[in-house]
Amino acid sequence: MCMRCLLFRHADREPHTLENRMEPRLTLKGQRQAQKLAETCRLEGIAKPTELWSSPRKRALETLRPTSES
Repeated sequence: MCMRCLLFRHADREPHTLENRMEPRLTLKGQRQAQKLAETCRLEGIAKPTELWSSPRKRALETLRPTSES
């Protein structure tokens, strides 16, 4: 049995401000990067994951959302 583990860093995020208190969301560029990640995984024939692991940070969850939905 072969197991493959792929690691991805979160996409482009907003800068830290008093309003987002260490929970910056993705920028528009980051949202496009997250969508591109999902498309690349699909087009490159990467097998559908059996599990997705992420930190609970918004930017990490937003990065993986398109991949998890596809």
